[in-house]
Amino acid sequence: MADRPPTPPRKVQAPKVRQHERRPAEVADRKKRALLYAVSSAGLGALVVVVFVLARGGGGAGDESAVAAAMRKAGCTLKSVPAQKGEHLDSLEAKPKHNSTPPSSGPHYFETAPWGTYEDPVSALRLVHNLEHGGVVIQYGPKAPDGAADALVSFWRDDPNGMVVSPLPSLGDKIALAAWTVEDGRAREKDYHGEGRVATCPRFDQKAFETFREEFRFKGPERFPEDALEPGE
Repeated sequence: MADRPPTPPRKVQAPKVRQHERRPAEVADRKKRALLYAVSSAGLGALVVVVFVLARGGGGAGDESAVAAAMRKAGCTLKSVPAQKGEHLDSLEAKPKHNSTPPSSGPHYFETAPWGTYEDPVSALRLVHNLEHGGVVIQYGPKAPDGAADALVSFWRDDPNGMVVSPLPSLGDKIALAAWTVEDGRAREKDYHGEGRVATCPRFDQKAFETFREEFRFKGPERFPEDALEPGE
């Protein structure tokens, strides 16, 4: 069977970001400016501390404890596994063995799926490539609670960059979120490929899903500017 691109994303209205919300990069920039201002008249010791904090901040592997707490409160589970090497595959018919369900790292098709929402399932091999680029993939089963699909599309529309939403029949009545994260400065380590993150939920929960997205998005092994992961790209 010849390799085919996925069914195009469903058409939605132009995405909007709430005015009272800021993306992770904007929040990080504001924090950095605040720290620098706070020590503008301080001594060298304080400046050294600030430099250390700034070097650690932004683009790390995310705070797993914060996500786990939010997931527990929402009745979800969070699983983190050592990421597998991200080898490129030439066929969508390949069947590599991934170490999480849905896959959260490892071998994948050489092309990503366009960022967006889908009415039909998307090949897992494409979606793993989206995760490698720092995306978050949300999938839901056919027996998910009524209104779940619409709620997920609305959640996507609120802040869509680096996001894919699609059905996955094998999930049954559950919703799953997946991400692939890598700690800063470790992407080129020979035997380190990061962490695969999978949360499984019985229903949509705004707070829990926001926490997962804010902690794990844009932190994959291959980093791209946020505007390079816009819908349709």
